[in-house]
Amino acid sequence: MKFCKQCGEQVGNQVKFCKSCGTELQPEEQTLKAKKPINTKKLFIILSTSIMLLAAILVGGCFFAKSQFGKKAQIEEFKTAIQNGDTKRLTEILTAENITSDYYERFITYFVDKPDQLERFISEVETEMIEGEDASMFIDLQEQEKILYLFPQYQYQVQPVEVSASANFERTNIHIPDYESVQIEEPGEIIHITLLPDEYNITFTHDEIYGNYSKTVELNFWESNAKELEAAIQFDGNVVELTSNYPEAALFINGEAQAETIADTKQYGPVTYDGTTTFQGMLDLPWDTYYTDEVAITDSSQETISLDFEQVEKDIKHNVYDRIGKHTYEWVQAYRNKSINALSVMRNQDYLDKTSDNFDRMDAEESNFNGDIEQIRIDNGSFSFMNNDGQYQASVIAELQFYSGYYETGHRDELNRSRDQYYWEYQFEYDPHHQDWFIVDSKELSDFETKDIIVY
Repeated sequence: MKFCKQCGEQVGNQVKFCKSCGTELQPEEQTLKAKKPINTKKLFIILSTSIMLLAAILVGGCFFAKSQFGKKAQIEEFKTAIQNGDTKRLTEILTAENITSDYYERFITYFVDKPDQLERFISEVETEMIEGEDASMFIDLQEQEKILYLFPQYQYQVQPVEVSASANFERTNIHIPDYESVQIEEPGEIIHITLLPDEYNITFTHDEIYGNYSKTVELNFWESNAKELEAAIQFDGNVVELTSNYPEAALFINGEAQAETIADTKQYGPVTYDGTTTFQGMLDLPWDTYYTDEVAITDSSQETISLDFEQVEKDIKHNVYDRIGKHTYEWVQAYRNKSINALSVMRNQDYLDKTSDNFDRMDAEESNFNGDIEQIRIDNGSFSFMNNDGQYQASVIAELQFYSGYYETGHRDELNRSRDQYYWEYQFEYDPHHQDWFIVDSKELSDFETKDIIVY
């Protein structure tokens, strides 16, 4: 369908005049122009070239941006800033709580002077940044904004380290440059000091009750590659050695019982020389409790303190020697009566059995004993005493001199006495139930062992 250009009436396609106004209608021109064929090969080349050019620009730009803002570039910038001593740049990328300008200077100086350690340090940071491993002991990476939405930027946060400091003197001052001094209040007390990783000279000083002392400990966290180091010092002097003839005895210091024995302690310090430090030993034995004399420290020449229990051995000797005397008296009575019931001190069953057999033989032979003990001599130098896991044992050699003889029943007038001497080594053991010493073994000898002889 078409329309009259004069009046706008709709008319048929083949009508030549408008029925409404009579205007002659012109035939519609058909101007179909033939389209030229498109050169697809040329178009492909153009498009491909454009895409490749754009890709090259993008890849090149990406590589350039990465070389400027990527992780390796940041690591290299960090390393260069250290090597060049660029404090200004380091203050922008190296951070820590309470970090000071002096720390930056020491940080730079240390790694510039030690390139090998710088390489290790940078390598660890690089491993942590690129591979995501927790490789750096002292640096924590803090991600900041991204450049071009692709390249995150990092700050290097220095992690704190710790020194565990202790000294054997109370009221010892600890001084670390650029840090506040602290004091150890008690001997052996451990003070934990938080620092930034560095190399430090830690000085311990004491100018109090023990005199004037000073010691310096060098610590290097970079070289040790550790987050905690120990600085424990022992000031020489003001230490005493403790000895005792009974080292298992309990120890009292300044009147207070210690958890350790004299043997466990061996050394004690520091001590003062004003008489306020005292030592005493206590030995608790089943038959008595013994104390040594209290020893006060009044002079620096008192390097060894002897806590000897002199009365212990005296008491044991007295008791043991008494038992030898009683046993000898009982022996005389036993032979007179031909009965082992009189032998209360002797507990050696083999000895008792042989003695009983001897009495049976005397009865069979109608033999009788008559005599007395004239003298007992003790080899005092042979005496020994030991504590064998709670069993208290002693031994000593004794010479027994008898004036005695034997006679046949009914012929006492034929008694012929003689003086005889016998050497016996007696082994004693203390019985806590009966609270006394008993002979558990004996052996006949030919003579004394030492020349320290006493007449008992």
